[in-house]
Formats: sequence, C-alpha cells, structure tokens
Amino acid sequence: MKKVFNRVLAAALAVPMVFTQGVMGISAEDTGAKSLGINSFTWVDPKGGDQAEADWNSKVLAMTMNMEGTNKEISTADVLALIPQTNSYGVMLYEFLQGAPNPVMTVNGGVVTITGTADMTNYANDKIYSKVNEAAGMELTMTAFNKTIEYSLTVDTSVLASGKTLDIVPVVTIDGTTIDQTNASDYIQSLADELAAEIASQVTVDADIEEAMTVEIITKLERAEYWAGRAEVFARTCSYDTADEMMSAISKFVDRRTNVYNFPASVDEAVARHGKGFNATINLVNSIATTSGYVIDITADDVADLAKSGSNFEVVIADGVYNVTFTIPDAEAAQVEAEVNANPIVDENGTTWVYGSSDKTVEFEFTTDGTVYYNVTRNINYVDSETTTTTTTTTSDTTTTTTTTSDSGTTTTTTTVTGSETTTTSDSTTTGSETTTTTSDSTTTGSDTTTTSDTTTTTTTSTAVPADFVLETVEVAANSGYYFSDDENAFDLTSLIADLTLVGNIDGTVQNIKISPQDYAAYLTPEYATPAEFFNAVEGTTYIADTLGLTFTAPAEMTIADDASTEVTDLPMIYIGVKGDANLDGTVGLDDASAVLAYYVNAAVGTTPSFTTDADLEILAYFIADIDTESLAGTNTETEVISIDDAAFILSYYAQSAASIDPDWDTIIGA
Repeated sequence: MKKVFNRVLAAALAVPMVFTQGVMGISAEDTGAKSLGINSFTWVDPKGGDQAEADWNSKVLAMTMNMEGTNKEISTADVLALIPQTNSYGVMLYEFLQGAPNPVMTVNGGVVTITGTADMTNYANDKIYSKVNEAAGMELTMTAFNKTIEYSLTVDTSVLASGKTLDIVPVVTIDGTTIDQTNASDYIQSLADELAAEIASQVTVDADIEEAMTVEIITKLERAEYWAGRAEVFARTCSYDTADEMMSAISKFVDRRTNVYNFPASVDEAVARHGKGFNATINLVNSIATTSGYVIDITADDVADLAKSGSNFEVVIADGVYNVTFTIPDAEAAQVEAEVNANPIVDENGTTWVYGSSDKTVEFEFTTDGTVYYNVTRNINYVDSETTTTTTTTTSDTTTTTTTTSDSGTTTTTTTVTGSETTTTSDSTTTGSETTTTTSDSTTTGSDTTTTSDTTTTTTTSTAVPADFVLETVEVAANSGYYFSDDENAFDLTSLIADLTLVGNIDGTVQNIKISPQDYAAYLTPEYATPAEFFNAVEGTTYIADTLGLTFTAPAEMTIADDASTEVTDLPMIYIGVKGDANLDGTVGLDDASAVLAYYVNAAVGTTPSFTTDADLEILAYFIADIDTESLAGTNTETEVISIDDAAFILSYYAQSAASIDPDWDTIIGA
C-alpha cells in the first residue's frame, strides 16, 4: 500500500512541477540545447524499481511549453513533402493542397494547432472540368467544385503533465460544412449533382458526358468511409516473435481486404518507403521549435533499430482500439542491477531477493477516434540470493528416447551425450503402440548447486481424455478453405484443422493428447457457422480472404490449470467468393465472362493465364470461375480446365439475372 501511495503522490506532485519547468524555462541541469534522442523516449529511471515508467511525456511537455506563444507559417511545400503518396487518399490530399497558402502553427497553453486553407478549383479543373469539356466538345461554364477547404489539426499537450495519452483532433470544413467520414461522399455527391445541373443548362447531356461526370473522389471517399467503419469492428489477437513477422502479417491482412492502403511488409521496407518523410518531419519540428531549447535527434533508422531489437510482439484489436506491445532489452540494466542489489528485498519469510534480469515493455495504442498512447515500462526479474553462484562447473549426461508410430511400425532413436561426445543409435521394430514417449535425465554438478531432473512426455492419439489429465495449453495446426458465398453447409473442421493437441500433465508428467478429427467439433466452435453467414456478416465485401475465429471449449469434467492458455492462435484461412465472379468484384456479369475467355485464350496460345496476381486469390478466382468442375487446383490440369463452356455458363447466368429470372447454376450447367 505504501508503494502505491508514494507513486500516486509522486504523480500528483509532477503536475505543478512540470508546468513550472515548462513556463519558467529549462532547469539548470538542462542548460543549453536539450537533445531528445531515441533513448529519451525509452529511458526508465534505474531507481524506479519494478514497473517504473518512462518520463518522455514530461520532456515533450517541457519542450512544448517553452514554445508558448509560437505563431509561425509552415511552408506548404514542406507539408506536401510529408504526405506519403502510397494510397489513393494520400494522392488526393496531395492534389488538393497543390498551390495552397502556407498553413500556420500556433502554441497556446500547451495546445498545438495547425490551420490552413486549400482551393478545390485546381483539382476540379484538372480532374473533372477538363474531362467533361472533352466529352462535350466545347468549353462549358462549371463552378460546382470551386470550393474552399479549411482544415485544422489540434493536439493538447498539456495533458502530458499527468499521462501519456494524446488526442489528435482534425477538423475539415468545405464552405462552412463540417466534413467527416460519415458525410464526405454524400457532400461530394451533392456537388456532382450541382455540376450536372450546371451542364444540363448549357448542353444536352449524353452518355459520354454522364460518364465523364463520374467524380473520382466520390468513389475514393465512399471506400474511405467503408474502411473507416471496418476499422472499428475488426477484432484480432495475434502474437509474433519479431517486428518483421508482425508487419508481414499486417501487410497480408490489409492487402487481402483493400488496395486503398499499401502497408509495408517489413521494417526495412517501411524505412525505404517512409523514412525520408519521417526525417523531414523531425527536421520541420526542430525548425519550428528553435526557441524551446530542445532538439529532437531521432531518425527513421533509430526507430527501425528499436523495432528490430524487439521481441514478443502482441497485437490486440477490438472495438476500434489498436494495441501493440513488445519487449526490448534494458539499456540501463547495469545501473538497475547495482541499484537493486544495493537495496535488496527481504520478504516476510526472510528470503533476500536480488537482481536477476530486466527488460522493458513498450506499449503503443491508437484508436479510430484519434487517441494515441505510448509508454515504456521496466520489468525486473528478482532471484533468491541463496541460489546465485559465481562459478559453475557442469557435467551432463543426457539420454533421449523418441518413439514414433505409424501404420507400418515403430522407429526408436536413442541419443547419449556425455561431455563432448555424442553417440546415436537407431532401431526399427513393428509394434501396435500409439504412444510417443520422450525421457530426459540430467545431472548438473557445480560449486553450490546439484540438480537432478527426470521429464517424461507422452503423446497419445485418443477420443477419450484421461480423467486425471490437467489441461495447460491448446495447440492447433490449421489449413485453408475455399467456399461459395451461398454455401449454407456448416464448416467442416476435419478439413480446416490439420491437428488439435491438448497439452497438459498427469501427476506432473507432461501429456500431449492428440484429439481425433471426428471430435474436433466437440472442442472447437467457429466464429461463423457457415460460409454464407461469414460472407454476409462482412457488409459491402466482394469476397472473403480472412481467418476464421475459433473458440476452444473444454469439457465440463476436464481439469484446467490456473494459468492455462486456451486461446487458439493458428486459425484457418477462409476464402469465399460469388460463383461466376471471376474478377472478384462481387457480381456476375459480362466482365467475368470476358475474364474467363481471356484466360482460355492465353492458355490456348501457350501464355501463362491468370485471374489475379495473388497466389491464394488465384485459387479462389479459379474455383468460382470453373463453373462445371469447381477445381481448387488454381490452374488448368489434365482433367479440369477453364473453357469456353465456363464463359457461356456465366453469360447465361447474367442474361437470366438481367431478365429478372432467378438463375440456378445446376439448371444452367445441365441445359
């Protein structure tokens, strides 16, 4: 209780102290330019003990408060240089700001605000009016999109006096109308309607002009609204060993859903793509903050090195909150060890606990509402001082016996390791056993400690779990599955799951129990019961390329360890499409028949045909385009090919749909 009270008191006192430092200037020890490098944002006081936190927030607040009264123009060219044009929205924003007046940055009471304006006229002339005039063959008078955009971005850094969460508040208005993700496309559509009325008063509108009036930004904004909405309902919990593994998984996750965003697949790719812009941003901040007495000395490579040093990445996405935590080495480990050992902990039993090791947990969180949180926490592993040694001599003899069973018999391999010598003997026999056992004996002799341990692991394939089994973890190996969007049959877990193993113990002996496939459904429940339910649950989707969530449920009579983890992390990948939709746009039409014909022609002339550039999506596209045989090979085989018949079937389906006839594939194929 005393420790908690002291931390609360220290936090309360920090608020006036930080503001005093910020308002009155830099403290004596910070005389001269205070450099904030990457270590400033990961440094944790060695004297803080276990769970001590970084104080980067007070440093940033001091910097901001020393910029009080700032009112400075920022070059539009500098702003444009910061916009990554790796997706359609970045390109659109870049085009809007071309030729815009310089925005202004102000700092008042710790509140940083950037405001500016932009004229849509240049964009309209280039992207809309010129196309309409070309289609009409004359110069028309058009002003519908001659609007002024006013924008602001506000960050209240004063909250850093008592926490590490920032709210980033963007506000965009067009001629007085506030625009957000809920009304942007509707507003732009109203401008398109206004444009149509202008044109209709001057010329008869034909099909070419109507097509030219299809405003590109409406489509972009509609997609932005959809994906902003989807971002709020995504739910994922994933673990990765490295930053590259995490980024690769996110990149694939995003790429399967939309080409609007182009997420880098590795740390190095992120630096190559965004490093220049990141460094330019830091330089811009430093040029503005020249009066603060601080300088941020961080490069994109510094951030990359920090990410690469990390491990145990955990990603949790739920209800519009995206949270990433990972572990980094403790840069102050030597100071922490000295501090802990100088003040060891003695518990109520009289045991003295000293420093064993330490690391840091980095947590970054952002929400779809614009809230950002960042923190670094130290974790100290204490050890009993009686178990520590300064010199250890180890002699080890290890014997490992592994028995693997198949239908043809059993192979036994025995490996004996003595000192630096290794002897391996292999024997083959035929038995009826279905059990794999591994036994390990180890003896360690040192100046202070002698340890002997025996560990036996037994793996059994069974439909019944022993009554005395204690469950600790669940291991699942998953497959992929391909389905039609109207498939209302239950997901077959025997095909989606390659292996289900319950890991636990019986009286301390490790037991791995492989569940028989016919019993998978008794333990695993899919997030969606059928492919049709999965497809229909994702509003606005044209196809599904996503993992199927699985919930593990142990039988009521099974004993579960207190620290058991029953989360299923390896989930089956599910691909669902509309039958006949060869181009994966969600509908069956003439363009799908054309795609099938193109595939057929390319194969006939010896060119490698394809529907997509993604290997997994190619299997899905082939599956739903191969109307009669529904092949999952993903390419032509000796017995299953994409043919003219498939194109004809699709044309028949489309024609019946257009004639308001409810088409049936079985009838079409059998006709």
